[in-house]
Amino acid sequence: MSESFCPRCGRKMTFGNVCATCAGAALGNDEDMIGQRIGNVRIESKIATGGMAVVYLGRQELTGRKVAVKVLRPERQVSYRDREYFVREAQALGELRHPHLVELYSAGMTADGRHFMILEFVPGRTLRQMVEEDGALDPLRCVRLFRQLMLALEAVHATGIIHRDLKPDNLLIEPLESGKERLRLADLGLVKFTERRMRPLTGHGMTVGTPCYMAPEQVRGEKLDARSDLYTAGVLMFEALTSYLPYPEEKSVDGLLDHILETQPAKLTRANPRFSRTPSIQRLLDRLMAKDRGDRPESAREVIDEIDEILKTDLKGEVAAAWQAHEAQDDEEAAEAPSTPEGSIEGILLVFRTLEAGSQREVPPPPKLLKHLRNFLDRGGICCAHREGATATFGLILSQEALAVTAGLPKIVEAASATFDAYEIGAGVAFGAFNIDENGHPVSGPALRQARRLAANARAGQVLIPRDKAGALGIVDPAAESPPEE
Repeated sequence: MSESFCPRCGRKMTFGNVCATCAGAALGNDEDMIGQRIGNVRIESKIATGGMAVVYLGRQELTGRKVAVKVLRPERQVSYRDREYFVREAQALGELRHPHLVELYSAGMTADGRHFMILEFVPGRTLRQMVEEDGALDPLRCVRLFRQLMLALEAVHATGIIHRDLKPDNLLIEPLESGKERLRLADLGLVKFTERRMRPLTGHGMTVGTPCYMAPEQVRGEKLDARSDLYTAGVLMFEALTSYLPYPEEKSVDGLLDHILETQPAKLTRANPRFSRTPSIQRLLDRLMAKDRGDRPESAREVIDEIDEILKTDLKGEVAAAWQAHEAQDDEEAAEAPSTPEGSIEGILLVFRTLEAGSQREVPPPPKLLKHLRNFLDRGGICCAHREGATATFGLILSQEALAVTAGLPKIVEAASATFDAYEIGAGVAFGAFNIDENGHPVSGPALRQARRLAANARAGQVLIPRDKAGALGIVDPAAESPPEE
């Protein structure tokens, strides 16, 4: 059989009547989908671009409902394996309906040959965005979110599907009106059907997935099972709690894979000594990230049961405080009472405010600045944190360590202002009782309002502290740093 060549570029033909390169180019680029219609959905804007597909925001023309439109990238359309993965993802989502999975509405192919899915639109951020913007999650918030991930995996595994590509980018965190959060597993792009008569797309010894989250058996190209997903969930949980991976940084993929196969994962206490207060979380991570899958939990349900026990033991105090904070939030008078409400924390609230140098425009504090501040404040034991607009708020439980951290704050802010010279950084500090909601955020009250007011009046590199506290701590001349009169 004679070879055929592409009439457009002269390359050997591999797809239809043109070569793979020209076939992909014929479908256009990512941007030309905006404004187009797929069925009764008009595409409005691009949400994200992944290795396999592009996700757009669309709107159903009849109902006005927002949807997510996932379209296989043009250059991927020419690969049989990529097209088959896309179709299998649609098949998997079509069989699954669960509160912690993104729902599939429809799937198909456009007139010009683009594979697409119409999915539920989930407002919120990915886990990666959350950690990069807000820093590491507090233990209670993290454990609750990962319990929801286990519920999703339990449903996925029950249908004979292995995910194989869990990562922070495909975990969506949806804020709810109640103040709680819901985690949604958004991408089943590399699923493997384990209980179907379906031709495998990878041969023996082949690997798929994101290298830094692979289980050891995945690195070796061995057969995977549910415990392989549980390993990856352990790596994700460690990263969410610390903001970095449990293995040393490596410039090469080969070096990283060697660590996965040979090196024991880091301990949480290496990131922060405070994790010594929650040994049951470390025990769970040790089991999830065991090199030998026989040492891991057998199922997602087993992990859920272990998480429930952690919430009853090591995190019992945090759960009680969060519940009481939620009740106090519903009762405005109780939150405003001058005495310390039952369940409140007596501590220190620190609010940092960032402006763009020169323009004086309020801008969100950059992730590197937040990490810089956290590294210092963690010495005092951060019990809550929240980033909103141009401010970042941290709460410390009142202790000698927290007082020492507060005393050193002016020097830290001054140094941060010099290091991050594209920003002007000011801070306000207040002492008093405050509550924490289920998301690990301080609840609005007199102390928080005072800290925010002081931060709003602080100049670049300045920390404003109530006069009596500043003098008692010997931080500054009280007259120089006294807050403005109300």
